[in-house]
Amino acid sequence: MLNTSTEQFTKDFEAYSDVVYRLCVYKTGSSEVAEDLVQDIFTKYYEYLTDHDPPENTKAFLFQSARNRIIDHYRKHTTDSLDDLSDQGLQFAERNGEPTIAEVNAEYALVLETLEQLDESYREVLYLRLVEDFSPREIAQTLGISTSNVSVRINRGKKQLVQLLQ
Repeated sequence: MLNTSTEQFTKDFEAYSDVVYRLCVYKTGSSEVAEDLVQDIFTKYYEYLTDHDPPENTKAFLFQSARNRIIDHYRKHTTDSLDDLSDQGLQFAERNGEPTIAEVNAEYALVLETLEQLDESYREVLYLRLVEDFSPREIAQTLGISTSNVSVRINRGKKQLVQLLQ
């Protein structure tokens, strides 16, 4: 029979690995890097569970771990610019009827780019609320701010996002 920490880890991995992966892809722009980060995050989480009780809010705990690991990643690595990718021969397919994967990715990148133009305090709460479907309470716990502050940031962030998209 599995020990308690292994059971807890398995349950948490099944419940939260997708949300952690999406955050890593969003922040790094690379599925390969995201996979590596998720593996590292959950390896460290398993080690944590062997010595500690499960955190009170596992989703917030894992999200904060992911944010920290992403920061560490950027401290150690540099990213390619679009110009560098073009110089290396990256080309986008032409559109004939249905959008190509490249076009969908380009539109997704445009949305992410627009999100990146938001003030930092709005960007993070909107990402958590709209993309990851965190509740305002979970966002408040994750970021260490009040729930009312989260609600204000969400509303102001939405207004700023609408202005940028017009």
